[in-house]
Amino acid sequence: KIYLLTFIFWMFILVMFYIVY
Repeated sequence: KIYLLTFIFWMFILVMFYIVY
């Protein structure tokens, strides 16, 4: 479960960087 949460967290980070870029 914690691994899935970490995966979602990193996906969110990548999306934010994509939007900023």
